[in-house]
Amino acid sequence: DAVFVQYAFQAAKVKQQYWEQTDKGGKGAETQLGWNIKENKEA
Repeated sequence: DAVFVQYAFQAAKVKQQYWEQTDKGGKGAETQLGWNIKENKEA
């Protein structure tokens, strides 16, 4: 299954950080990503 999320905002840089949920409902692996919108490159 997939969860789709849509955002609309203005920013020069964005950063996202989230944790997967384990089968037992606990905190799993962490994932981070970022993007510099002004420079069109990974942040």
